[in-house]
Amino acid sequence: MVVQNVGSTDMRITGYAWTLNGFENGNPEWTNVTENSATNYTIGPSFYAMDLPAVDSIVGPGQSITINLNFKPYAVGSYHSLFQIWSNGGAQYILLAG
Repeated sequence: MVVQNVGSTDMRITGYAWTLNGFENGNPEWTNVTENSATNYTIGPSFYAMDLPAVDSIVGPGQSITINLNFKPYAVGSYHSLFQIWSNGGAQYILLAG
């Protein structure tokens, strides 16, 4: 996944969370991203982000950050998560499915 600042000023990352129920009901229940190790963060059932930038990290104008995402299911089945990133420039989400 690539987080890119397409603006003309610094972008500050203000938070991360994930949900299973999406936006269909208008009020998703968010789960804060939790750190499992120094570089491994849970971003949904069986989904993990590697090297997630710390909250309050700055992405300069025109800069981007690459974040490795992993899927490691614990059983055969279908998995999904809606992972959201908040910043002082707004919020964006990515749908993860496996």
